[in-house]
Amino acid sequence: IKENLNLNDLTGLYNLKNINGYLSIGHNEKLENLYGLDNIDPYSLAYVGIGGNNSLSYCSVNSICEYISLPDALYNIDQNIGTCADEFVLEYTCSLVGEKEIPQNTEISITPNPASNRFQIDFGSFEVQQINIYDQYSNKIFVADMKVSTIDVSSYKNGMYVLEVITSDETIRKKIIIN
Repeated sequence: IKENLNLNDLTGLYNLKNINGYLSIGHNEKLENLYGLDNIDPYSLAYVGIGGNNSLSYCSVNSICEYISLPDALYNIDQNIGTCADEFVLEYTCSLVGEKEIPQNTEISITPNPASNRFQIDFGSFEVQQINIYDQYSNKIFVADMKVSTIDVSSYKNGMYVLEVITSDETIRKKIIIN
Protein backbone atom coordinates (compact mmCIF):
# COMPACT_ATOMS: atom_id res chain seq x y z
CA ILE A 1 0.00 0.00 0.00
CA LYS A 2 2.18 2.80 -1.29
CA GLU A 3 1.97 6.38 -2.45
CA ASN A 4 -1.80 6.76 -2.23
CA LEU A 5 -2.04 10.51 -1.74
CA ASN A 6 -5.74 10.48 -0.74
CA LEU A 7 -5.85 7.27 1.32
CA ASN A 8 -6.84 8.20 4.88
CA ASP A 9 -7.96 4.85 6.33
CA LEU A 10 -7.82 1.10 5.82
CA THR A 11 -11.16 0.16 7.37
CA GLY A 12 -12.26 -1.40 4.07
CA LEU A 13 -9.69 -4.16 4.73
CA TYR A 14 -11.30 -5.21 8.00
CA ASN A 15 -12.22 -8.68 6.67
CA LEU A 16 -8.72 -9.34 5.36
CA LYS A 17 -7.37 -12.40 7.20
CA ASN A 18 -4.18 -13.45 5.38
CA ILE A 19 -1.37 -11.68 3.54
CA ASN A 20 0.89 -14.69 2.84
CA GLY A 21 3.89 -12.45 2.28
CA TYR A 22 5.05 -8.88 2.76
CA LEU A 23 2.97 -6.02 4.15
CA SER A 24 4.44 -2.69 3.09
CA ILE A 25 2.74 0.62 3.91
CA GLY A 26 4.63 3.66 2.72
CA HIS A 27 4.32 7.28 1.67
CA ASN A 28 0.56 7.60 2.17
CA GLU A 29 0.32 11.27 3.12
CA LYS A 30 -3.15 11.23 4.71
CA LEU A 31 -3.17 7.78 6.36
CA GLU A 32 -3.60 8.31 10.12
CA ASN A 33 -4.00 4.79 11.58
CA LEU A 34 -3.99 1.09 10.73
CA TYR A 35 -7.55 0.29 11.83
CA GLY A 36 -8.82 -2.26 9.35
CA LEU A 37 -5.74 -4.47 9.56
CA ASP A 38 -6.80 -5.82 12.96
CA ASN A 39 -7.81 -9.29 11.76
CA ILE A 40 -4.76 -10.31 9.75
CA ASP A 41 -3.22 -13.56 10.94
CA PRO A 42 0.26 -12.51 12.12
CA TYR A 43 1.64 -15.89 11.00
CA SER A 44 0.64 -15.04 7.41
CA LEU A 45 3.14 -12.15 7.38
CA ALA A 46 6.73 -12.59 6.19
CA TYR A 47 7.74 -8.95 6.68
CA VAL A 48 6.14 -5.66 7.78
CA GLY A 49 7.45 -2.33 6.55
CA ILE A 50 5.76 0.91 7.61
CA GLY A 51 7.50 4.15 6.73
CA GLY A 52 7.28 7.63 5.31
CA ASN A 53 3.63 8.11 6.26
CA ASN A 54 3.68 11.69 7.56
CA SER A 55 0.23 11.52 9.21
CA LEU A 56 0.36 7.91 10.45
CA SER A 57 0.23 8.11 14.25
CA TYR A 58 -1.42 4.84 15.35
CA CYS A 59 -0.03 1.42 14.41
CA SER A 60 -0.74 -0.64 17.54
CA VAL A 61 -3.48 -2.81 16.07
CA ASN A 62 -3.56 -6.42 17.28
CA SER A 63 -2.21 -8.04 14.12
CA ILE A 64 0.84 -5.76 13.93
CA CYS A 65 1.55 -6.05 17.67
CA GLU A 66 1.25 -9.83 17.56
CA TYR A 67 3.51 -10.05 14.51
CA ILE A 68 6.33 -7.93 15.95
CA SER A 69 6.24 -10.04 19.13
CA LEU A 70 7.06 -13.21 17.15
CA PRO A 71 10.66 -14.37 17.71
CA ASP A 72 11.63 -14.39 13.99
CA ALA A 73 9.60 -11.36 12.90
CA LEU A 74 11.20 -9.13 10.27
CA TYR A 75 10.05 -5.51 10.27
CA ASN A 76 11.11 -1.93 9.70
CA ILE A 77 9.10 0.94 11.16
CA ASP A 78 10.33 4.51 10.66
CA GLN A 79 9.54 8.03 9.48
CA ASN A 80 5.99 8.05 10.81
CA ILE A 81 4.64 9.86 13.90
CA GLY A 82 3.11 8.90 17.26
CA THR A 83 3.11 5.18 18.06
CA CYS A 84 4.44 4.51 14.55
CA ALA A 85 7.52 6.71 14.83
CA ASP A 86 9.97 3.80 14.91
CA GLU A 87 10.38 0.20 16.07
CA PHE A 88 11.19 1.13 19.67
CA VAL A 89 8.06 3.27 20.12
CA LEU A 90 5.83 0.67 18.46
CA GLU A 91 7.27 -2.18 20.53
CA TYR A 92 6.72 -0.20 23.72
CA THR A 93 3.17 0.78 22.78
CA CYS A 94 2.32 -2.78 21.79
CA SER A 95 3.57 -4.01 25.16
CA LEU A 96 1.20 -1.52 26.79
CA VAL A 97 -1.88 -2.10 24.64
CA GLY A 98 -1.24 -5.38 22.86
CA GLU A 99 -3.73 -8.17 23.57
CA LYS A 100 -1.13 -10.57 24.93
CA GLU A 101 0.09 -8.03 27.48
CA ILE A 102 -3.33 -7.01 28.77
CA PRO A 103 -4.94 -9.56 31.08
CA GLN A 104 -8.60 -9.66 30.13
CA ASN A 105 -9.82 -10.08 33.68
CA THR A 106 -13.51 -10.86 33.66
CA GLU A 107 -14.13 -9.49 37.16
CA ILE A 108 -13.68 -5.92 35.94
CA SER A 109 -16.23 -4.73 33.41
CA ILE A 110 -16.50 -1.45 31.52
CA THR A 111 -19.81 -0.25 30.09
CA PRO A 112 -20.48 1.07 27.59
CA ASN A 113 -17.38 0.27 25.59
CA PRO A 114 -17.16 2.05 23.13
CA ALA A 115 -18.23 5.16 25.04
CA SER A 116 -18.78 8.74 23.96
CA ASN A 117 -19.51 10.70 27.15
CA ARG A 118 -18.73 8.53 30.17
CA PHE A 119 -18.29 4.92 31.14
CA GLN A 120 -18.96 2.88 34.24
CA ILE A 121 -16.48 0.50 35.82
CA ASP A 122 -17.51 -2.50 37.88
CA PHE A 123 -14.45 -3.62 39.86
CA GLY A 124 -15.93 -6.84 41.20
CA SER A 125 -14.12 -7.85 44.39
CA PHE A 126 -10.88 -5.98 43.65
CA GLU A 127 -9.47 -3.49 46.15
CA VAL A 128 -8.44 -0.63 43.85
CA GLN A 129 -5.43 1.50 44.72
CA GLN A 130 -5.17 3.59 41.55
CA ILE A 131 -6.84 4.05 38.16
CA ASN A 132 -4.98 5.41 35.12
CA ILE A 133 -5.96 6.03 31.52
CA TYR A 134 -3.34 6.15 28.75
CA ASP A 135 -3.84 7.59 25.27
CA GLN A 136 -2.56 6.06 22.03
CA TYR A 137 0.82 7.75 22.56
CA SER A 138 1.23 6.08 25.98
CA ASN A 139 0.67 9.40 27.77
CA LYS A 140 -1.07 9.11 31.14
CA ILE A 141 -4.12 11.37 30.75
CA PHE A 142 -6.16 10.40 33.81
CA VAL A 143 -5.20 9.43 37.36
CA ALA A 144 -7.42 8.62 40.33
CA ASP A 145 -6.07 7.38 43.65
CA MET A 146 -9.39 5.87 44.62
CA LYS A 147 -12.13 3.61 43.35
CA VAL A 148 -14.02 5.76 40.82
CA SER A 149 -16.97 4.02 39.21
CA THR A 150 -17.85 6.65 36.56
CA ILE A 151 -15.30 8.42 34.36
CA ASP A 152 -16.19 11.34 32.11
CA VAL A 153 -14.52 10.98 28.70
CA SER A 154 -16.51 13.59 26.79
CA SER A 155 -13.42 15.76 26.29
CA TYR A 156 -11.24 12.91 24.94
CA LYS A 157 -10.57 12.51 21.23
CA ASN A 158 -11.99 9.47 19.43
CA GLY A 159 -9.68 6.48 19.54
CA MET A 160 -8.36 3.61 21.61
CA TYR A 161 -7.19 4.11 25.19
CA VAL A 162 -5.95 1.82 27.94
CA LEU A 163 -7.60 1.73 31.34
CA GLU A 164 -5.14 0.56 33.98
CA VAL A 165 -6.42 -0.60 37.35
CA ILE A 166 -3.79 -1.11 40.04
CA THR A 167 -4.81 -3.33 42.94
CA SER A 168 -2.86 -4.59 45.93
CA ASP A 169 -2.18 -7.86 44.06
CA GLU A 170 -1.92 -7.00 40.36
CA THR A 171 -2.17 -4.48 37.55
CA ILE A 172 -5.03 -5.02 35.12
CA ARG A 173 -5.25 -3.27 31.76
CA LYS A 174 -8.32 -3.07 29.55
CA LYS A 175 -8.80 -1.46 26.16
CA ILE A 176 -11.43 1.23 25.93
CA ILE A 177 -12.73 2.93 22.80
CA ILE A 178 -13.95 6.52 22.76
CA ASN A 179 -16.17 7.50 19.85
